[in-house]
Amino acid sequence: PQLSEQLRLSDGTIVRLGGEERAGGAPQLYGAPYFSEFQLDHGLPIWRYQVGEVVLEKQVMLPHAQNTVHIIYRVVSGEGTIRLKLMPSLHFRAHEAPVSTPLPAHFILTVENDRYEVSAGTEFPSLRMMLDGQRTAFTVETKKIPNVIFRIEGSRGYEHTGDLWSPGYFRVDLSRDHAATLVASTESWEVICALQPSEALLAEHERRQRLVDAAPAEARTGLAAELLLAAD
Repeated sequence: PQLSEQLRLSDGTIVRLGGEERAGGAPQLYGAPYFSEFQLDHGLPIWRYQVGEVVLEKQVMLPHAQNTVHIIYRVVSGEGTIRLKLMPSLHFRAHEAPVSTPLPAHFILTVENDRYEVSAGTEFPSLRMMLDGQRTAFTVETKKIPNVIFRIEGSRGYEHTGDLWSPGYFRVDLSRDHAATLVASTESWEVICALQPSEALLAEHERRQRLVDAAPAEARTGLAAELLLAAD
């Protein structure tokens, strides 16, 4: 899966983050000019981008014992409201299948209130997505993204060019008072919605803090604590 990110500032300026690489072309590192800092918070990665007067943080959190990811966006500096556009793209294939495996013949997108579910038949689990935030919306705009380069597979000597498919894009308004979280999961909706995204992040922080507190004193700070959380 891949997630394309685009910001529209209050003055109308459009900025793309992230990057992409296609066969036969050079890597496009859209977010590199704006990237300012990387840090770990309780072992959870945070990227910080400076776009004009706006400082945007992106954090990734995987709830414990779930096949779920939370991607959290928050404005930590700058006035006004910015619009965030998120375009997920994906593939359904067996775990050990090459990335060059053809896309499924049919994708099915199901929408119920603010819940979005993509499936490709009964052979694979469905991908369920929801966006928590202010003035959220989803636009159906299906498209194929061809000839994507998968660098890790290439470094291992595997086939490393394949296609992805996107059902469309989300949008949400961000400000210093309103963060947003995109949730993607193969778990049931009951599991996904058991906690609000802010509650799930707090619960994961507390769980990780308990791990550190239970460690020997010399492993509670610095690199040793980071290794402890990485091992978890």
